[in-house]
Amino acid sequence: MPDSNFTFLQAEWPGLHEAASKAEAFANPDARTACFYARRVTAVEALKTAQRASLAELDALFATLQHRAFRGEL
Repeated sequence: MPDSNFTFLQAEWPGLHEAASKAEAFANPDARTACFYARRVTAVEALKTAQRASLAELDALFATLQHRAFRGEL
């Protein structure tokens, strides 16, 4: 990783510099890790989209069934 944005703290506040540098490392993960999690997020979003479509279809089928039941067609 390139130089820290918190290098100026090192001389006067070494403890704060260490904590800030660790936090900065978590905010900027390496590209391989970012790609791994991006693929996971994409897969989860695809599953959520499929689930929403399935739910909409089931809601429509239930409404049809309910309508026919109240009309005495079943």
